[in-house]
Parts: sequence; structure tokens; C-alpha cells
Amino acid sequence: MVVLVWVGVSIPAHSQPLAPYELFERVWGLVETKFYQPGLNGVNSEILRQEARQALSGVSQTEAHKQINAYLTRLGASHTRLLNSSEPAYYELLDIFSQGALSGEILALFGGKPPHYEGILATVESGVVRDVLPGGPADVAGLQAGDIVVSVAGEEYHPINSFRRKAGRKVRLEIVRAGRTSHLEVTPEEIQPRAAFLRSVSASARLVDSPPYQLGYVRMWSYAGEDFQDALRHVLKTQLAKADGLVLDLRGTWGGASPDFVHLFSSQPELKLISREGVAQTLESDSFNKPLVVLIDSTVTSGKEVMAYSLQRSGRARIVGQKTRGAVVGGGLHLLPDGHALYLAQHDATVDGNRLEGIGVFPDTDAKISISDGPDDLPRTGQLYLRVELIKQELERRGNLDQYSPSDWSSEQLSNWQQSVFAENSRWLKLLLGDAGWPSRSVFGERASVAWLIAQHSADLELQKQCLIRLQQAVAAKEAPAQEAAYLEDRILVNQGLPQIYGTQVHRIEGKIQVRTLRDDQTVNQRRHEVGLPPIEEYLRSFPQD
Repeated sequence: MVVLVWVGVSIPAHSQPLAPYELFERVWGLVETKFYQPGLNGVNSEILRQEARQALSGVSQTEAHKQINAYLTRLGASHTRLLNSSEPAYYELLDIFSQGALSGEILALFGGKPPHYEGILATVESGVVRDVLPGGPADVAGLQAGDIVVSVAGEEYHPINSFRRKAGRKVRLEIVRAGRTSHLEVTPEEIQPRAAFLRSVSASARLVDSPPYQLGYVRMWSYAGEDFQDALRHVLKTQLAKADGLVLDLRGTWGGASPDFVHLFSSQPELKLISREGVAQTLESDSFNKPLVVLIDSTVTSGKEVMAYSLQRSGRARIVGQKTRGAVVGGGLHLLPDGHALYLAQHDATVDGNRLEGIGVFPDTDAKISISDGPDDLPRTGQLYLRVELIKQELERRGNLDQYSPSDWSSEQLSNWQQSVFAENSRWLKLLLGDAGWPSRSVFGERASVAWLIAQHSADLELQKQCLIRLQQAVAAKEAPAQEAAYLEDRILVNQGLPQIYGTQVHRIEGKIQVRTLRDDQTVNQRRHEVGLPPIEEYLRSFPQD
């Protein structure tokens, strides 16, 4: 095999490039002997050979490559594609397989180094930037998803040719963003895919301040191997150690995640033991047991799909985005003598007895939360869903605390407990309102009423007034029951020594339940009816009498 070496990249070549039909025969011979489905999913090899012999006569290498891939799609299987050195996926796939049995052969193609090419780590389709790898040259230069690349150094964009021999030198991109033409300077680098993907894990990680929470985000562009799991584990223990929950973005090129990778997200608690002398000992868990939202779309394939499916089925995570590709079979790599690489589906696969190939994983989101102000708003949508999950859990916990009343406590102990809980709950609610507004019924269900309960029991009059405004707005939007606003308004008035409106606030005098001072006791039942409350007489009978 001859290796034609260019600056920064080695491209395998045959002394005589394979003729188009000969290339087809090489590929199809492997299909017939290695493809996971012996019947080739109904494709008739002899008829296809006759068609290919005629169609590939006299065509260029570029057209032959395109046509052969069209034939491969008839197999109806993922992980089946012919790649060449003019596309980043070629180097990325070879780098993945360079960790296994083909290591020697692949490294030899690149002078003993891992597969590499010169580029900027951006996915551009038909001139439109679809994605940018975090921490890569395009990301550093400010290229964004949705940009239109008009030219590179005055010439048409090509993911490989536009940057060949230009590593470390600035290249001028002409782009169109939001209808306006501008220019960016990007510095291509020699891309070793695996190293770049590993670097992107840390580069993508960030904490998003969303009071009262810190939301973690990290993107796994590739998940092909244990070192990616290790990189994620390290990020969770360092950059995202203070996160209250995580948005795990699985979108990107390559799957590869092993089924046991889900153990990182098992619900193993971190236990802290504190001695009477105040010495703390922490028994740390190796897992991330906080709320989890997983982002998916059609770029999510293979092991990433298995991971998303497992997390969804177990109820461990909320899955947000668009359906995955449904590419869950086992693929093998075959190097051809002219430098082409055939990626071929060689093993069928099921997950817990279910076949995901051609089906994929569906998100379990709904239309209650959505934003759309940019070409890639999915991370922000994921953050909103994560925030909802955190608030739901917190509402449930704080509601249980609010209502906790041990029977063996003295009245003084119970009063001290309640005042402590009410004060802490009020501090939390104040932070929540400052950033997110009143919890709505359509998103939080019955748990939204815990916010009203906290406000009702708060000793902070100004907080109660703020809550009443938000609650009345929610009632107007049919996102909260009018009775809650009536109770809170009466509580605020009574706390100020003023007559109440709806008669919800009572006290016991000489063993008898009585309504506190009313603004107008003649029309109170009319007002109660307007907000869905029963007549005052019936309300009073609901209390136990001494």
C-alpha cells in the first residue's frame, strides 16, 4: 500500500485507484459475507450488480463514491457507509477503531500517529453551520449554529480542502448571520478527533445560575470509549461539583457508550457522618444522583441511544428534544486498498428485548415549556425542564415539612419547629419568585399549591404581598385556583389588623370557632361564591368544636 503524505494529513492511496465498478465489487463482496442479515434485507445482489455495472461505467471517483453509498442505503441499515479521506467522518471513524484490533493498520496510514486532518471542527451542511464543537477552532472564532458560510479565503467551503496546509494560520470566513454579512478569522488546527472530542467535554461544561439553583450542563459530542466516561466523571466532580442537577447533552456525531455507563447516574447517595466533636467524614459516591435531563435529536446514535433509552425507561431522567436516529446495530470497519473505509452493520442488537434500529428513542417532553429564539435553543429548553424537576422535588419536600406534626412533641417544641420550617421555606420561596415567578398548575400540577402554603404560613408580610400579586396573576391565567388567592389576601389583611374579605381566617374564643373581623358580613357569601368557596356557615361547621 502506498501512502501519499500531505502536510498535516496522510491519505492512503493505491498505485492504481480502483475503477468505479471494481470499488463497488470490493464493497459488495464484504456486504455479502459480513452484513448482519444474510438475506441482505431483500436486496438482490445479481440485479444490483447489473445495475451498478451500467451505472458506474465511465463515472468519476466522486460520483462512484456517491452512487455506491446510494446502493448501500438499500440495505436499510445504520452503521453502513463508504467513507473517503475528503470527509471528517473518515478520520473520526478511523480514530475510534484505532483503539482496537485495527490499530496497527490504521496508525500505519498516518505515519504511526493517530488519524488526523486539518480543520475547524464545525458541521456545515449545504453552506449552513449545523453544529460547532465546543472548544474547537470554529467555536473559539465565534462561528455559531445557523450561520451561513459564504466562502473560505474567497473560495467555496470544503471541510477538508479549505484548511489543508493552513494549521496555525488565520483563515478569513465570509458568513451571513441573521441576514447580515460579516467576516470571521478562524485558525485551523491539526485535528486528532478523539483528543478533540475529549477536550470538548470539559470545554462544554458550565454552571448556569438560576436561583435558587445552579444548573449543570455538559455535552458528549462523542461517547466512544471508557475515556469519555472518565472525562465526564471528572467534570461532574470538578467543574460541575456544585450543580443541583444536570443537563446531559448527547447530541453529536458518534455513539459508542457502553450500557454500563448508566451506572454513573445511579441514585447512590453521598453520606456525611459528623461526630459529636464536629469532625465530618464524607462517604462519597462515584455516581451523580441529582436530577437529570438528557438532550437528544437525530444525531444521537448507537450507544448513546441505548443510554437514553435506559435512563428514560428507568425513570431516572427526563428526555428532551427530538427522536434519535434509530441506529442501534453493531458496526465493523473494513479498510480498502485505495484508502476507502467501509463501515458495515455486522451485528443486530436489541435492548432489553426491544429493537431500536429504525425506531429510535422518543423524547418525553410536551409543549408546556418551549423557547425559540435561536438556531440551538435546546440546551436552554433542557435547563428549563431541569429547573422544573428541581422545583417539583423541592415543593414536595417543603410541603411535607410544612405539614409535619409529631404527636409526641410538646406544643412549645412543635411551635419552634414550625417557625424554623416556615422561615426557611419563606427564604426559598423568595429566591424562587425572584427568578421564575409563581409555579403554574399546568407545569407543576397539585404541587404548585405548596407555594401558596408557604406564603400562607410566612411571617414575612412583604413576601406575602409579593406572592399575592403573582398568585392573582396566575388565577387570571387559570394557572391557580381562586380560593388560594382569597385565603392569602385574607391572611395579609388580618396580619395587618385589617378586616378580611372572604372570611377564611378564624380563631377560637371560649372554645368556639369564630370568623375574624369581616369587611362586610352581609355580602360575604356572595364574595365566597365568586371564588368557589362554600357559604360561611358551612365553612365554620367544618372545624372541630370543643
